[in-house]
Amino acid sequence: MAGVVETALPFVLGWSIAAIFLGAISVPRGSALSEIVKRSAVTWVLAFPFIVVLRALLLGRWSPWTFYLVAFTVASVMLLGWRLLFALWERRWATGSP
Repeated sequence: MAGVVETALPFVLGWSIAAIFLGAISVPRGSALSEIVKRSAVTWVLAFPFIVVLRALLLGRWSPWTFYLVAFTVASVMLLGWRLLFALWERRWATGSP
């Protein structure tokens, strides 16, 4: 379990900090789905270098570039998928549909 936390912590912190500063968390209600995905994607791309440095500082070493390539790709799919699903759920909730 500690390994999961150690691996995920820089990603969660990096995304959260960048999302706050870049406005990806507080996307106005009723925004187009494309706008939500676009903001999330831009935030992810801009946050990733910070995440890489943060991870290296926490581990005391750099990881292989292949780790970062796979992590960026997999986390992109997970993050953008989650943001899209959340936006769809929020839109459905706002309209009162079951």
